[in-house]
Amino acid sequence: HAASTAILTHCILDGGIPEGEGAGECYLFEDGKAIKGRAAVKRHIKEANDHARSSEVGLLDKVVHTGTCSRLSSICDGTVRFTDVPGHNESDLPVVKECKKNCGCI
Repeated sequence: HAASTAILTHCILDGGIPEGEGAGECYLFEDGKAIKGRAAVKRHIKEANDHARSSEVGLLDKVVHTGTCSRLSSICDGTVRFTDVPGHNESDLPVVKECKKNCGCI
């Protein structure tokens, strides 16, 4: 498979880590712990995509919280969400078929 998305990935523009160390950095929660920083989040999503392609996992849905560049800071209030869905070249994967069945949006 090409390097496409095999899982659902939501990106919520809410400013990322709200305060303290790493404030403003992107993060996601997995098994009750936060994965923080662009490199760590990107690596985690890549591993989840690889895992979805190589096994019979159920539907994987990741939610990334992040900020925006300064010019777009006015939309960074948590109401804007981008969703990356599996691509057409992933349509033979069982997880993608489940996604289509449950989401109806792909």
